[in-house]
Amino acid sequence: MHALMKLLTIVLIIATPAANAADAKEAAAYAADDAFVAALAKGDDKAAAAMLRRDFSWITGDGDKLNHTQSVAALKTAANNTTPATDVQRHYYGKLASVRGAYGNNRFLRVWTEQIGTNKKSE
Repeated sequence: MHALMKLLTIVLIIATPAANAADAKEAAAYAADDAFVAALAKGDDKAAAAMLRRDFSWITGDGDKLNHTQSVAALKTAANNTTPATDVQRHYYGKLASVRGAYGNNRFLRVWTEQIGTNKKSE
């Protein structure tokens, strides 16, 4: 029994730093999403656009796919949406985080990917 407790203690000590690093990366991904939403709320489409990957695409509520350039142009309209988000769910998958929910009758999904230590919105 004593050997088992010693093994569990070693495993817990080894696992703790990795868990803390994962928690920090998860927090950074959600902080990026919060900053994106805050930039839109302030009408700062330039700050929001800086968070988008170059290959970013946006699927509109009508099902149209916008490329990066079109998406950046549409950010001003998105910033005017004052409907509060509801049913927000966040999931973290290592180097990928998703945030989904609804604005009124419209559903949204924001996907964030880690790139060289920063998080960029990919779709």
